[in-house]
Amino acid sequence: MQTSTKMLLELLVLALMAISCHAQGEAPIGAIELTLVHDAGTKGAVCLDGSLPGYHLDLGSGAGSNSWIVHLEGGAWCSDATSCAFRAGTHLGSSRFMNATVFQGILSSSPRINPYFYNWNRVKVRYCDGGSFSGDAEFPMLGRSPITKEFQILYFRGQRIWEAVMEDLLARGMSDASRALLSGESAGGLASLIHCDSFRELFFEDVEVKCLSDGGIFLDIADINGYLFAQSYFRKVVNLQNIGKNLPRECTVERDNGQSVVDAIGQWAYRGVGTKYVDCPYPCNPTCRSRS
Repeated sequence: MQTSTKMLLELLVLALMAISCHAQGEAPIGAIELTLVHDAGTKGAVCLDGSLPGYHLDLGSGAGSNSWIVHLEGGAWCSDATSCAFRAGTHLGSSRFMNATVFQGILSSSPRINPYFYNWNRVKVRYCDGGSFSGDAEFPMLGRSPITKEFQILYFRGQRIWEAVMEDLLARGMSDASRALLSGESAGGLASLIHCDSFRELFFEDVEVKCLSDGGIFLDIADINGYLFAQSYFRKVVNLQNIGKNLPRECTVERDNGQSVVDAIGQWAYRGVGTKYVDCPYPCNPTCRSRS
C-alpha cells in the first residue's frame, strides 16, 4: 500500500508539472527555441519514448562570448515501467512535448537578475530519460501508461544523451571555451555531480571548469514514517536503467563499504574533505555545539 501511494503521488506531481509548465500555445516573448540533436538517434541517444534529445542555447556576447554555462534540467525520476511509460507521454520523457522556454535565474540574460552569467553562452539541456542523464540499458522495455492504458516502448539512454549533447555543444563552439560551468537542479543537480569529472575532461587543462549542484544531494535517512525511501527508490532507478556502471567508481566503492550517501558524495565532490554535522535543526541557535 505504501509503495502504491508513493507511485501515485509521483505520477500526480509529474502530471501537475506537465500541465502547469508546458501548456500548449504560442511561445512567450523572449523564449529560446528547442534545438534537437539530429544525429543522436544513430547513437541510440534517445528519450524514453525514442524521440531525439534537445537543448536550448542562447549565445553569449562581449566579455562572456567564450564562457559557457550548461544547465541540466531536473524533474524527479522513474523507477519502474509504469511510471516511465507515463513520463514518456510528457515533456519529461519525450521531446515531442517540449516547447520554447524563457531563461530565468542563472540562465537569465538580465544583468540585474544574473550579473555573473548574463552574457555567457547559456544552455539548458532538457531532461527526458528519467535517470539523471545516466542510464544505459542496451535493450528497450515495454511499459503501460497508467493514464492512457497504452503500451509504450521505453529506452533508458540518459548517458548517451549526455554524450551526444556534449558533442553537439563542442561542435557549436564550446570547445573554444575559456571558462565553463556545469549546473543542474534536483535530478539535474545529481547529474551535475555524476558527470562533473567527464565534463572537466572535455576541455584543455588551462580552461577554468566548475560544477554546481542545486538541490542534487538526497540524504540517505529515514523519512517521517521511519522508511528509508531514498535508498530503496534510487536502487530501483539504478537497476532499471543500468546506471551503476556510469556512477563514479570512488563514490560507489565507498558506498559499498557502508558509508552514508551524503558522506560518499561529499568526499567524492570535495576530494576527501568530509561532511560536517550539526546537532540541531536549521536555523541553529547559539547553544549548538557544532557551529564553529
